Order: sequence, then C-alpha cells, then structure tokens
Amino acid sequence: MQPQPSEDEFIKGFLERLSNQERCSRCRDWFAPVYRRGLCGQCYRTDSRIARLERSIGAIEKSGGRVDYATEFDLRIAYKKRELQQLDGEVYSPKLAGPTDPVELEESLREAFRRFTGRDRFTGWANILGEALPPQQRKFVYFLLSSMLREHDRKFLRRRAAHKVVLGR
Repeated sequence: MQPQPSEDEFIKGFLERLSNQERCSRCRDWFAPVYRRGLCGQCYRTDSRIARLERSIGAIEKSGGRVDYATEFDLRIAYKKRELQQLDGEVYSPKLAGPTDPVELEESLREAFRRFTGRDRFTGWANILGEALPPQQRKFVYFLLSSMLREHDRKFLRRRAAHKVVLGR
C-alpha cells in the first residue's frame, strides 16, 4: 500500500500538473480547451471576427464606399477584446509558478468579494492569511480566487472592451 501524500504535496502536484498542461497562447486560461492556432474558443472567435471585419472594411473601401461607424466601432471593440485577453493572461497566469504573497492573496479576496457582493471586506487580512495558510495552500486559494475573477472577466469581456473604446483608453 502506497503512503498517502500530505495536503501540501497533493496541492503542489495539482498546481504543477495544471501549470504544465497546454493552455491558450493568448489568455492562458487553465480550463479552456485549446483549439486551432493554440487559442481557446473565445480568443479564436475574437481573431476570426477581426479578420472578418477587416475583410469587410477592405471590400467596402476597395469599391469606393464609405465604412459605417458601427462597423468601425465593432472592429475597435474586437481589437480591444484581443488586448484585454492578452492582459488577462499576463495578470492571472504567472502566479502559480512563484510564491504567493499574503498581500496579493488579500487583494484577490477583496476583489472577488467586491465583484460578487458589491462590498469591500477583508481589509487588513494579509497577516491572518499569511499565518493561517502555508505557502502551498495560499497558492491554491489564490488559484481558486483568480479562476473566479478570470471567469467574471471573460463573461463581461465585450462590455469591458466597449467601455474602454468609448472612453478612449
């Protein structure tokens, strides 16, 4: 009979397997299956939309017509979506490799609570989280929180992109 791994060893193995699995080359989502060109479905659809809109605009301009504002606006939103997908990958991915600081964990906990309830809680909990949770468990809790935040971001990606385009950011 094999000895059971400790909780920390189990979490460490889980996070290592997760970080070694194939992920989308743009958003680096842990759970989204990878399809064509190394992209997940959402990233691939964004690229397809950009290509389709660029072809449409090119055909209109080639025929001497005028491109309407809605088509240009959709293209700008699609470009912003691609930029936000890349940013999500840079923000949420690298934390599994290195140590998770209790302050980062507190910030993630506060952000998740704020997004889902509209209230700000857990201010000053970094010391409690640092003392109560060993490093591997902090990584696992951070992984869970960042997965929830990432899914929230993915759900409202078009709205976020449109808002940034309108504001000119």
